[in-house]
Amino acid sequence: MAKRKQRKGASKTDTSSRAGKSKPKTKTRSAAQASAPEAEPPSTRGVSVPAQPSPLDVPASLPNAATLLDELQQRCESLRQWQRQANEDVQARLVKIEQRENELDEATRQMEHDRTHLDLDLDALKRARLMFDKEKAQAEQTQQALEAERQHLERSRTELNDQKQELLDLRCEMDAEWSSQARVRRAQDSLAAALDADRSRVQELRLADSPGDPGAQASDQSADDAPGLSLTQAA
Repeated sequence: MAKRKQRKGASKTDTSSRAGKSKPKTKTRSAAQASAPEAEPPSTRGVSVPAQPSPLDVPASLPNAATLLDELQQRCESLRQWQRQANEDVQARLVKIEQRENELDEATRQMEHDRTHLDLDLDALKRARLMFDKEKAQAEQTQQALEAERQHLERSRTELNDQKQELLDLRCEMDAEWSSQARVRRAQDSLAAALDADRSRVQELRLADSPGDPGAQASDQSADDAPGLSLTQAA
């Protein structure tokens, strides 16, 4: 692209240089036409030549050939300076254009590089999104399983609490039964102690009344056995 633009710039400079060169030609022609009166007259053989005018008849306002040549040289020099300046401007513009093209090429390469990285980042984002969706689905399944397990644990806890309450009620009943049995046992123990005290007292009294009568001893023995039977029946 830079070469094409340089060629275009070169063609422009060529046309400008040609234009600059063509202008002096016209001026040289006018100068030649102006200086033509000073050229030698053509051959006058066989031709009737009119009489030359007197020096007084030549107009005094006609420019001199040297003046015309100086003006032509000045104009050519100004044209050369203008052409040099134009060439310098064109070259500077070509350099700027080339720099701008290089910057655009670098920006294009950077944009392609960024686009490649962007495509890679988009692919990575898609893969990460797929992984996230998969993990989210697994997490939802795990949460559902945990919720079911929690509900099962709640039911089990409720059942355990019910069983615990039943056990507590049963323990209260057993404690009450044990208390009643303990009271019965204490009553039986006190009754047995009272019967033993009565038996020993009765034996002492009978022994004191008839110490030598064997029948009395037998009757005492039978009497001693009777409270024992009643104690066994009470137990």
